[in-house]
Formats: sequence, structure tokens, C-alpha cells
Amino acid sequence: NYNRNTYSKMISYKKLPIWKNVQHSPGIIDFTDFSLDWNCRGFIQQRASGEALKRVCNAYAKDGYHFITQPPGASSWANRLGDEYIDFIKEACGSLQNSIVLEIGAGSLYVAERLTDETGIDEYMIMDPAVKDTTKNSKISVYPEYFENASGIDKNVNVVICLNCLEHVQDPFVFLCHIRNLLKLSNGKAVFVLPDIKQQFDDGDFNAIIHEHLNYFTENTATHLLNSCGLKVLVCKTGFDTLRFLVEPCEGEYVDDKPNVKLSRGIFTKVARLFNLNLEKFRNYHFKCLSLNKTVAFYGANNGLNNIIALANLPHTSNIWIFDNDEAKTAKYLPACQNAIRHSTDAYCASMSDIFIATNTFFEEAKTFLESYHGFDTSHIHRVFPFEKD
Repeated sequence: NYNRNTYSKMISYKKLPIWKNVQHSPGIIDFTDFSLDWNCRGFIQQRASGEALKRVCNAYAKDGYHFITQPPGASSWANRLGDEYIDFIKEACGSLQNSIVLEIGAGSLYVAERLTDETGIDEYMIMDPAVKDTTKNSKISVYPEYFENASGIDKNVNVVICLNCLEHVQDPFVFLCHIRNLLKLSNGKAVFVLPDIKQQFDDGDFNAIIHEHLNYFTENTATHLLNSCGLKVLVCKTGFDTLRFLVEPCEGEYVDDKPNVKLSRGIFTKVARLFNLNLEKFRNYHFKCLSLNKTVAFYGANNGLNNIIALANLPHTSNIWIFDNDEAKTAKYLPACQNAIRHSTDAYCASMSDIFIATNTFFEEAKTFLESYHGFDTSHIHRVFPFEKD
């Protein structure tokens, strides 16, 4: 929803599905409101009721927590992403020999075990209430708790690693200031990997919005926030809707605790309009297909597809099929669809007349696979975001 005469809200939905990844049976279990607004420090932040925010933030510590995206170690696809993060850490940080490392919000032991095996790290600490696994690696210690402040760490940490963590914290300014204070003790460095929403918002991509992501960044807004917390950007790499930073503490005591950021009014109207236009075109096209008893096929069992199917209120029909290349999702269900997810190599995929790819981040890769493996003609492969068919 948006109002041309105001810019107080960018995107607002009364009922958006709470994403908990794919599940063992169909049906959306939970909805709640969702809205985004500008934080005074110059980045986009979710505005939820206090109870909803508390519910999201407390979920990580509960037994049976469902990762919204499986961490490295859970599947070959998750490992691929984890390996890319590890490559960036090695490249950006250089030698980690004899280092003490703190990883915040790890999700799993995958990165810790690979880095300690391969780089000569002396000690590797993990702070994350969602990590329940144990390890036989004596260099790795797991603290199943939240990172609250630097005073809780009694060692000089050389490297802090935060992979897909900053978007989840309630106050990223305070969080980053604590990390800066910790790094100053050892003149250390920090690695941050986080989603880049610029292109997704430009495409009206519903993969961008999710209840667990409390904060939303572009390269410019993330750099501004890091600098305002007294962290100097040494390396920034972008690509595949992801930001990768290597930072170190700035010299002196500078921290900008008086935000002075001019907010762009035009962005609110533009982005909300794109989301609404995509939803309208998606709804009209697929309702027409289903009314004619045509099969609808999607590639990518993700949060964005679940969002748009639910918001479009498509009927719960057996004519919707979803394919995905992550074997961990095969035979499970996207909550908004009653048919089980099939693997992308399933021969049934080739019988689809048209297929809509629900991931822009890996669109070209998915398109190439459908053409080479199943013989799809390019004219029968379409984007969901922005929606390409009238």
C-alpha cells in the first residue's frame, strides 16, 4: 500500500506470511502485518508492533527454530553460498594464521570448521543461540547466546565475522559500535555479508521483504552506517544481491551519534508502485490461466514466490507446480502451494509450456539450466520479478 501524498511508509501489508522456509505439509500457518520506513540513521527498517518484533527476535533461541534460509552444511546449495563467503574472508583478510576469530550469528559450524582446518586460526568463537551442534574441533567454542556487547568477550579478537546477521539485529548502530569497541582492543578487522536490496526494490521483488529482516541496506546506506559507527570500509564487493565488506576501526574516538541524513521522498512512491504493479499483473495473468485450467509452473521455492502467491490470493489448486535445484527442498512444500516441490532435474519440468523464474539473483543461471537440461525455448522462460507477461 502507498499514498501519493505521504512518504511515511514505503511498503505496508496488513497480512504477510511469516516465512519459515519450506515445510512438510502445505498451508500458510501464520500471517502478521509488515511495513517499512526510514530509520533516522539513513537506512530502511521494519516497523512492526512491539510484540511482533519480540516474537521475531526471540525465535532464534528456541528449540526447533526454522532457518528462513538453510545455513552452510544443510545442503549442497547452502554449502555453495558458504564456500563463496569463505573465499571472500580469505581474500579480504589475508593470512589468518594465529588469529582469534569471533563469528556472530553463524547458523552452523560449517564456516568455523573449514576456516580452522585451512588457515591456522588459533581460536574460533561462535556466538549464536540458534547453533545447537557440537564439535570435536578443540579450536572452536560455541556460545549459544546473543552478542550483546564487547564487554562479554575477555580476549583480544583479531577478526569478527558477521554473515547475514546485520539485517536481523534490532539496533544495528549499537551492534556495530560494540563490534568497533571490541576491534579497537586488538586493532582488528571485521567481515560483514548482508543482502543488497537495491536491485530487488528496483524490480519490485517480493524476495526482498521478510519479517526476520529488520533492516534493509544498499551499498551507500550500509557504508554510511558503518562510517557513522567509527568503522572504515577497506573492501566492498557487490553482486548477486549481496554486499560484502571488510572494515576496521577508524582512528580516534569518532562516532556519529547525531544522525543527519536527508531522506528521499521519491523512493517511497516508486518502490511501492513497483510492488503493487507486479502483484496486479501476477494476479491477473495467473487467475486467467487457472480459470482456463492451465498449469502454472515456477522455478525457485523461495520467500518471494510464497509472498506473491499468498498476496495474490491464488486458489489452492493442484495446477500450480514448483521446481527447485536445492535437494533439501524436494518433496517438501512451499506453504502457499498444495503440490510438493519437485527437483529441477525432474522430467516433469520439461512438460511445462511456460515457466516463471522466481529468483532474479540467479536468473541467468536458472535460465541456462532450463534451456540446456530440459530444452526450454527462451521465449517460454519468464521472470516473476518484474512480472514479464501481460
